[in-house]
Amino acid sequence: MNNGFKKLGKQCLLALSLTSALSLTDVVAASLDSRGTDFWLTFPQNYLGNGTEFSFFLSAEVDTTVTIEIPGTAFMDTVNVTANEALKYVLPPEVEILTSDTVEARGINVTSESEFTVYGLSRQKYTTDAYLGLPTDVIGTEYAVLGWGEGGGSSQLTLVATQDNTIVDISKSDLDLCDYDEQIQLNKGDVYQHMSCGGDVSGTILTSSAPISVFGGHSCANIPTASVSYCDHIVEQLPSTSSWGSSFITVPLANRTRGDTFRILANMDNTEVSIGDASVELNRGEFHEMELEQATVIKSTQPVLVAQYSNGTAYDGVTSDPFMMIIPPYEQFLDNYTFATPTEGFRFNFSNIVVKTSQADKLRFDGAPIAEDSFVEIPNSEFSFVQLSVTPGSHTLNGTVAGVFSYGFDDDDSYGYPGGLSLSEVALVDTVKLDPGYDLVEGDACFSATVEDVLNNAIPDIRVDFLIELIAGSERTNEQGVATFCVEVTDDNPDEYTVTVSVGDTTSTGTVVQEQDTSRGSDGDGSSGDGGSGGSTTIPMLLMLSLFSILRRKLS
Repeated sequence: MNNGFKKLGKQCLLALSLTSALSLTDVVAASLDSRGTDFWLTFPQNYLGNGTEFSFFLSAEVDTTVTIEIPGTAFMDTVNVTANEALKYVLPPEVEILTSDTVEARGINVTSESEFTVYGLSRQKYTTDAYLGLPTDVIGTEYAVLGWGEGGGSSQLTLVATQDNTIVDISKSDLDLCDYDEQIQLNKGDVYQHMSCGGDVSGTILTSSAPISVFGGHSCANIPTASVSYCDHIVEQLPSTSSWGSSFITVPLANRTRGDTFRILANMDNTEVSIGDASVELNRGEFHEMELEQATVIKSTQPVLVAQYSNGTAYDGVTSDPFMMIIPPYEQFLDNYTFATPTEGFRFNFSNIVVKTSQADKLRFDGAPIAEDSFVEIPNSEFSFVQLSVTPGSHTLNGTVAGVFSYGFDDDDSYGYPGGLSLSEVALVDTVKLDPGYDLVEGDACFSATVEDVLNNAIPDIRVDFLIELIAGSERTNEQGVATFCVEVTDDNPDEYTVTVSVGDTTSTGTVVQEQDTSRGSDGDGSSGDGGSGGSTTIPMLLMLSLFSILRRKLS
């Protein structure tokens, strides 16, 4: 069938049909993801706090100078980062937080004029893990903590304040056996760590008066049970609840023979979660733990947080050890990554990549296509995955929307973290409204969709997936919540097209005709499709999230 298109054309944003004055370059520059220019980070206590090396691995797409400062100790240094190369920077041992339920002025501020990515590595022989740092423009004020319970040390949550006079309210997990203050006050750069006395911090709810960086983990976890030796430090920086999602694809860790452990944490009551053919219902602060041996699709009716845990080496006899790795939802996948592995210390380094099967041939890893026969299709889904053995250092992945996970093993040692992710406020998405008309501009047919929350407020910087007949592509929403995707027309333009627009499982499908009135977007729902929303909505919680999101965007 002739659909009137030659190929994917320019991905344009039309000033003609949009009220925004932002250009495509402006939208990309403002994207909320794991790349940033300002980070507030820390290092939770490793096992016994003895002889650990703490380092940052820094990578960027352009040459830049990074400043590393610990205002509470007067430490400051600068380092030059070369484009597309991973740079290791060793920090003084005093960065480790050894206290519990105490405020210390030891937050680490990492800044640069150009965007970069930072990974924190807590390296102690036989007890190592790493985390992907999240910049201050994507951290939030509400968190549900995910960590671990069993082990030779303590379950832990650690947070860093980014503003003076920050009040943090703590709703303690029922699994935590300790009594501690349920409200604390922090100034900019202050760090607070809580280490549970024999329990599990998972399910703790944090709300703060200003954005905070939050870390969850364990000083030395035994995974999946205390009977599996040996323990290992695990840590991840956690995304705020506004950036959680509802569609996930898990991939097994390379070389493991008995699968991996996963936890799914809910932030809203009556959250229904499907895990392949199984299902479970969770309330706020509850999590479900399970082991998976195969790649699996996870879907939920409300946004959730998912983490993958590497089991101890004694579990299957494979060279490995425990680590914790946040699994970004499909809604937060990017189409361009520059990420890094540690440059030394691990003999086996891997990248797991997830992509829609129809788009796999577009992927480029370090500039080269990935062999088609390397991909494994995931049953009953539109996705495929590949496990790549990679060299230490910096890598790139681009060409189409995908997810990438970086991890590695050595004798009784390991690390793992997502290679990067978007951190837009996808948890607030209620509707994706397809514009019933398209514009013809300089030989391109341009289709638009508006993303809104439950209060009909536009949400910026959300990735919208377009399917125009058989042509697929993605664009991000501008400040007016509008994403516009253009394709090149080659011959007689058809009178109408079937178009589907999606943010995860929130989808609208309709018939789109050529626009006659360029004032579209002001007529209410603006959609000839079903305007559907994926899953049910807990109105009071989303109302609060939406109101805060509006205020935060106006103040930023």
